[in-house]
Amino acid sequence: MTPSRAIELNCRFCQGGVKVLPVCQSKHCSFNRKDLTIMERILCGCRECAADHKPEECNGKLVGVQRKILAEVMGVSVEEAICPLHPFRLGKNPNRSWKPSEDQKKTIIERTRAYRLKKKETFSEVERAKLRVGAVIVISHVEK
Repeated sequence: MTPSRAIELNCRFCQGGVKVLPVCQSKHCSFNRKDLTIMERILCGCRECAADHKPEECNGKLVGVQRKILAEVMGVSVEEAICPLHPFRLGKNPNRSWKPSEDQKKTIIERTRAYRLKKKETFSEVERAKLRVGAVIVISHVEK
């Protein structure tokens, strides 16, 4: 399931299980915030829903009538019905697993080092020489 599909199912559940979603006019719903990414919207929504604003402690199970509506919306049995946002509740997409190759790791390390050295604004000639090895990077150095 994708994060956008999980939000759609959650909105259907919120609307009482309607088949066609009307345009939600809620100004307080975190899923309507256009200034956030989809994962940030889910994280905000889960913080609002979870006890003590701790989504990591959520088990994803609803109770009573809510669980029946959710099962109907998701098209599963009542026992299998869990919140569609549950896998995404920590603001991470479990469907994505990127593992960099050794070359990519080296590039990331070099870029990070260059950024940190640039941020310091002053660095030694040895650090500057290390930075130039392997890539052409232009850094402005201000002499004091």
